Amino acid sequence: MIIEILDHKGRPIGAMDYSLIHSQNLNHYKVLVVPYMEDQKICLIKLNPRSPSQDSVWDLPVNTHVPAYASREETALKTLEYNLGLKIYPLNTFMRIFWKEENEFLCIYMGRCTNRPILSKNPQIEDITIFQISDLEFLMSKYPNLFSKELHYLMEQRIIQDI
Repeated sequence: MIIEILDHKGRPIGAMDYSLIHSQNLNHYKVLVVPYMEDQKICLIKLNPRSPSQDSVWDLPVNTHVPAYASREETALKTLEYNLGLKIYPLNTFMRIFWKEENEFLCIYMGRCTNRPILSKNPQIEDITIFQISDLEFLMSKYPNLFSKELHYLMEQRIIQDI
């Protein structure tokens, strides 16, 4: 996939293959969506391992790079609908922060789900679960390897807990 290279202020300065951007530590956009339900609950997906030596991890239903010249919001909505059949209204831009460790400008969206998630035909997704945020905090502290690094980052920054 071709994604945009960004300067230190998040402005596009070119485009390159995703693998090259990561190997050269270049800045780029990533979209994260936190779909929430009533009563402090969020929807997470369990990803199939990329290789037999990896474990499955729980992650946000949208945790993806933005294709070059695509809208971040459109990427978020299309991925959310493809992965879970979820519709969120309104999709609120929660924040945009720079994650230095990954050279990523994270565009974080939140929104209340208007329907229940359904397991998609996406082969990368193994399961879907609705987590109570307090339970999620406990599980992440006890079993950190079962959750994505992006989810850990959002919890460390207290972004998810402030829904």
